[in-house]
Formats: sequence, C-alpha cells, structure tokens
Amino acid sequence: MPTKEIQQRPGELPDEFYLTGKHQFYSLWLRGQGREQEALEFLREASRRNPSPTSHWWLGSSLLMCGQFEEAITEFRQAIERDDDLAGHLSLGRALDAAGRFDEAIEVFKKLLAHRPEEGTIYVGLGDAYKHWGKIELAIQAYREGARKHPDPFEAVLRLATTLTEISRPEEAVLCLQPLEERYPKFGEVYLALGEALLGAGRKQEAMTSLYRMLEMRDEVEAEGLCDDELNGIAEKARILIAGIV
Repeated sequence: MPTKEIQQRPGELPDEFYLTGKHQFYSLWLRGQGREQEALEFLREASRRNPSPTSHWWLGSSLLMCGQFEEAITEFRQAIERDDDLAGHLSLGRALDAAGRFDEAIEVFKKLLAHRPEEGTIYVGLGDAYKHWGKIELAIQAYREGARKHPDPFEAVLRLATTLTEISRPEEAVLCLQPLEERYPKFGEVYLALGEALLGAGRKQEAMTSLYRMLEMRDEVEAEGLCDDELNGIAEKARILIAGIV
C-alpha cells in the first residue's frame, strides 16, 4: 500500500522523493492498479526534476507500454545522451520497432552488434524488427544467432520456434522447443508453443499432452494462491487449442 507521502499530487512532493527513486516503486504500484496515466504523471515529474538517464529510461518505458511510441523514442534518446549504455540503445531500438520505423530500429541493433557481437539479447531485438518488417528469413537468422550466443537462450528460441510454426515449418519448431522443455520445465510459454508446433505438424496427441501440462501448471499456481495474468492468458490460449482438437 502507498504511504501518505505518495498519495499526494506529484507537484506537492519533495525533491527527495524523486532523487531517491521512491517514485519508481510507486509508479509500478500504480501500474498494478491499472492507473497508468497517474504513473506517467509521476515519471514525467521525476524527469523534469531530475533529468538523469534513469528517469528518462523509466519514463520512456512507461510511454512505450502505453503505446506512445514517439514520445518514448525521445525519452530513450535523452537517456542515451546522458549515459551511452546497452539498456538505453536496446529500448530505443524496440521503441523504433514498435513505431513501425523498422529500418531505423535495425540500424540501432546492427550498430550495437558491431560493438557487442556476443550479446544475444540484441539479436532478439533485431529478429523482431525484421519479422515485423516482413523479412522473415532474416528474422529467423537473427533468432538462431541469438539462441547460439546467449547463455540463456529462452527468449530467442521461443521467438524462433513461434516464427517457424507461423510459416508452416512446425517440425523445425518442435526440434527447437524440445531442448527448451527440458531446460525450463516450469515455463508455461514453452508448453504452449510446443503444443502449437506439434498441432501444426499433425501430432495431435502429443500436442494435447503439452497443452494439458500448461493447464496443470496454471492449476498449481492457483493452488499456491498466486495470480499471474500472463499465465492466465497463456492458459486461455491452451484451452482454445484443446477445444479445437477435441
């Protein structure tokens, strides 16, 4: 619960509230309450009072989540001007991608790779930009490279497998996902993606097994008294696929 201090309007709060980063935690609480515009108010005020790389990055991230892509791009550029770090460039690339400025996003990711060719996360961003631009084979190449170089290949492999399933290459997707299933046995996204790939390959019984495992995981989470909106969404997709099979 927020303290009395942070129930005030942004303009009424002392500078210390923003300089110590308290506003960041409060903005997260507001987001959790579905009060995104109020969270933006606090982050904008923080950026005005303390125009640090961190304050610009937080504001840019919130703007990106709200679909205000051009403003987010501006904030990420300001963050980079103050601190030329990897997180700022990655966020800028993703914001450009979200704004449909795919060629600019790709340029950002390629420049990053020129200096950090072993950073798998950059390949994921590059793959996403290529995919959204309709350059599917280049996206697949980027995802494969990211999976090869990243010490934790989860995101790159999942993106790769999903893309392969979407372009009617489900058997390749299955081969990508099976090692992921062994490495991440508690990740519902893997079972959903594997179920979709198996279904696309005509392997209905195996698809059912994977999708039911996803639903079992959701039940386990619920039994523990936890609430996970993302997991709920994945479970709903699994139920829809199962209904289509039976």
